[in-house]
Amino acid sequence: MASSSNFFVIIFTAIAEVLRWLFGGKRDKVELKDHIFTSLFFPRPGGPYVNGTVDGTWGYLNLTKNQQADCRKYIKANAADGETPAILFLLTPSAEAGMIFNPFPTVDANNLKRATEAIELLVKDGIAVFPTLYTDDQNPVWWDIEHHRIGWSTVHAAIGKHVNGYVLSIEGNERVTTLAKLEACITSMRTHLPGVDYYCAHMQFNSKSTKSSYRWNNQATVPKNIDILFVENSWPPQRGDTVGLAKAKSEYLTINGAIPANIKRVFHEYNINPSSNVYKEQRQFLRDRQPFGVS
Repeated sequence: MASSSNFFVIIFTAIAEVLRWLFGGKRDKVELKDHIFTSLFFPRPGGPYVNGTVDGTWGYLNLTKNQQADCRKYIKANAADGETPAILFLLTPSAEAGMIFNPFPTVDANNLKRATEAIELLVKDGIAVFPTLYTDDQNPVWWDIEHHRIGWSTVHAAIGKHVNGYVLSIEGNERVTTLAKLEACITSMRTHLPGVDYYCAHMQFNSKSTKSSYRWNNQATVPKNIDILFVENSWPPQRGDTVGLAKAKSEYLTINGAIPANIKRVFHEYNINPSSNVYKEQRQFLRDRQPFGVS
């Protein structure tokens, strides 16, 4: 009798969600479960492809509507029970992020509207939204965020209610001069894009900065003012199959010990080949450890 009751509760909840969406009561953003699934790489029919087989979500706002639909379908299909499907994508540079800024830092109202509509479709599909403000190797640069505050405030006014969390930059530790500078820019992000649940960093483990001796390899070198750390392993994801399962297991233990307990961790970038058996083994190992999220 209890299982029958649960069945009817599930059906009623699903119908209520559909009715709320159809009749103007659509939810602003996705409510997260205990864990998230953030597929960074996904097969995309029709290309273009990375390494001939897959594409990444960083350029989601540049995809056609059909390509975005393929991406959403893949993310949802590969989220496990208890995981909220989620996505990270870029808001700059303009050419990789739907030309929201055209030219930077001028906000293009029409392109921002299109980006907002794309984000609303993600929410409608139950996919949590984690926009990433900057990339690691192109202009604009994240350490100038204070000079970009007017543009970010404009973008946030349009999309903020749909956002679960903001990420400062892809590989935010790649060209940082000091940990204090990184933390100051995260504070800026919190100040000028306020009111979301999570403020995040994406960093590669044990990657040495080209500008200083800074390296994230222990708890003391993690920014203290982030809520989530999206982890790229020490190897490039193109080497994920070659690295194999044993190395992934070993480095998981090291990385887990290098993140303070109060910061959620998402193992986000470790294998570029989502169709390989090695990737599936690595992902299952990580899931079994129950971090906040896996990719």
